[in-house]
Amino acid sequence: MCTQCHAVLTCGQMRKWKRYTGGRAAMTDLRVSYDRLEESTRNLKSIQRELEDTGDHQDDVKDALGSGDMAHAMHDFAHNWNYHRHKLLDRIQGMGEMAEKTMEAFKDVDKKLADESKGGVHHGSGEKQHS
Repeated sequence: MCTQCHAVLTCGQMRKWKRYTGGRAAMTDLRVSYDRLEESTRNLKSIQRELEDTGDHQDDVKDALGSGDMAHAMHDFAHNWNYHRHKLLDRIQGMGEMAEKTMEAFKDVDKKLADESKGGVHHGSGEKQHS
């Protein structure tokens, strides 16, 4: 972070940004709530467990339905439910993994920025930040 312009850009990038924005150095702050990301991850895991636990209960009610149209309808419903439940499970698992990776990435960036702000770290272009 440049201590003069308070941006997460190298000094050269900041000059280009100022030219691009007509001299304004305003940047939007990005705020991330780790609590919300952790809560989202927990909630997604809970939903995933619930969907996994529902399983296939068709056999549990098969005898109660008898035969005929009702049994056929229940079979169709159960097959459809299993198909879509597995699709939901895949998506929920993917969203949970994305939430965890997002949190890890932001924590890594926070640590890197904190480390860089402590000691005049050189930017990738070889320019040293303003002091």
